[in-house]
Amino acid sequence: MSKQTILTIFFSVSINQANNFEKIALVVYNNKEYKRVNPNELVFVNDSLRIFKGIDMNNKKVLFKTKDDIDKSIISFEKIRTLRYQKKSLQLRTTGAIVGSAIYAVWGYLQSSNSYENYGEENGQKNNILIFTIGASAFGGVLGYTISYPFQVLYNSWKPIWSENIIIGKSNWIIL
Repeated sequence: MSKQTILTIFFSVSINQANNFEKIALVVYNNKEYKRVNPNELVFVNDSLRIFKGIDMNNKKVLFKTKDDIDKSIISFEKIRTLRYQKKSLQLRTTGAIVGSAIYAVWGYLQSSNSYENYGEENGQKNNILIFTIGASAFGGVLGYTISYPFQVLYNSWKPIWSENIIIGKSNWIIL
């Protein structure tokens, strides 16, 4: 290897500091409660909408990107003044589970009651209606919860619910 190649490698390593950003959660604490922001979540940092990407714990810096992934910004812990994060909403998923459970409960009742209506009650087969209805209801709840998940994700990105402004430094909030 030539002397020029060795010098180029040496200077490129020493000048370009590596960005060792780990994909770990950003945790904010105020002596009572913890707030957690996971990687790839939308946040408002210093009143600017960003996507949280990772933390460099050695240098105490945080990596953010814009929504279109064009602009990266590296901000030190001390320069973060305010933070707002997107709260999770389970409204559609809960509704999907309830609707799915109700539909399958009615379906389970109708299926089992029609099957056992002809047999009478002598062998206790009418009691199977309740078991079949509860089983179908549980299956419908899980299915409704699962089916409504993509709709919940789309709804959360369309109408996000933001937390209150967390003021870091002047109040009791600190970044852990």
